[in-house]
Amino acid sequence: LENAGRCVDDGVNPTCTLRNGYVVDLAHLNEHLSQGRCEGMAVLAARIFMDRSRLVHVSTRANTTHDLTVTESADEIAFWWATQLAPNLQQWAATHRAESVHVLAHEIFARMRNKVMLTIGLYTEDSAHAVLATKAVQRGNVTTFTVYDPNFPGETRTLVLDHTKNSWTYKGALDRDGRTVTLSGAGAGGLDYVPISMRSTRSQWEFLGGF
Repeated sequence: LENAGRCVDDGVNPTCTLRNGYVVDLAHLNEHLSQGRCEGMAVLAARIFMDRSRLVHVSTRANTTHDLTVTESADEIAFWWATQLAPNLQQWAATHRAESVHVLAHEIFARMRNKVMLTIGLYTEDSAHAVLATKAVQRGNVTTFTVYDPNFPGETRTLVLDHTKNSWTYKGALDRDGRTVTLSGAGAGGLDYVPISMRSTRSQWEFLGGF
C-alpha cells in the first residue's frame, strides 16, 4: 500500500485511508497474510511464466526464479496476494463460487482451451488455498486439472472435478500444521477462479477501488 494514501499507526488499529476514500485495516490485512501467501505466489509465478522479463521487476540479480531469495520476492508476493481483496476481483470470485462444480468445470476448461491462464481457489470449512492451473483434460463426466501448488515448487498436482457427483477432490495439499491432507467438496461454494489478466499490472487496474 506504499503511496496509496494516508496511513496511520496508532498502536492499536493501524489503517490506511486510500485516495478514493476506502479505509484498509492493516492489522486485519496482515493477519490474513500471515496465514499464507499461496495466491500471491501463484499469480507471481504465472506473470513471470507469461513474460520472463518481469523477473527483472522482482530482482535484477536473479537469472531464474530458482535464484530468487525470500527477501527479493516477498514484496511482489504480498502485493499480488493482496489483489484478491480488490472489489472487482471479490465480486468476480463470489459470482463464480456460487456456480456448480459441473458449470465451473466446463467454464474453466473452455477458458484454458483459449489460452487463458488462471488461478483456482479451493475452499473448505477450515481452509482456503489457491493453485495455478496449467493443463486441463476432460474425459466423460470428469475434468482433471494439472496444477502448480506454491507449497510444492517443481512438482505438479491434480484437481479432479466430477460432473455427475457435482464434487471436487484435491489430494496432497498441506494444512496449516504442515500435514498432507485431501481437500474436497460438493456443490457450489468450494471453488472459484480468476484469470491472471484481471491483475495485469500494478497501474492498469483498480486495486481496492483504485488509488
